[in-house]
Amino acid sequence: MPFGNTHNNFKLNFKVEEEYPDLTKHNNHMAKVLTKDMYAKLRDKQTPSGFTLDDVIQTGVDNPGHPFIMTVGCVAVEEEYPDLTKHINHMVKVLTKDMYAKLRGKQTSSGFTQDDRIQTGVDNPGHPFIMTIGCVAGEEESYEVFKDLLDPIISDRHSGYKPTDKHKTDLNFENLKGGDDLDPNYVLY
Repeated sequence: MPFGNTHNNFKLNFKVEEEYPDLTKHNNHMAKVLTKDMYAKLRDKQTPSGFTLDDVIQTGVDNPGHPFIMTVGCVAVEEEYPDLTKHINHMVKVLTKDMYAKLRGKQTSSGFTQDDRIQTGVDNPGHPFIMTIGCVAGEEESYEVFKDLLDPIISDRHSGYKPTDKHKTDLNFENLKGGDDLDPNYVLY
């Protein structure tokens, strides 16, 4: 579980040199690549779900590893990816762990994130006979930022509707068909 903003904001009161972990005796991939400069650059960032750099590297800091076995040393996507095994909706049919990993750090200019988008589908597992969408689009920008998720969902929900398709609109009332059986007491001709 991430510490959240409060912990991270408090840590920012200290210098990088005071907070940068001693990784000299660590045998993991995180320790091999995390430099003091990289730590300084990333320490004030966080994922949409609130994970900070310190949250991500904590496993590797706490577990220096075995001298002969190299570990990863940071939080994997699996720890943030929601359990959707009992869910029935269009989002679940499309959202894979790889896609979640690709989109989890993205957000629109208004701050709408991947987790914001899928929360309704995570909270509401669905019904076996009623296929819901399982996510919300957010604003217009979402259709570009999160197109990898939204395009397949739209296509699945609307029988193959592709991003290049255009909605056909005909507002000429003379082209309307049917309606001959409507009750004239309620419908004006």
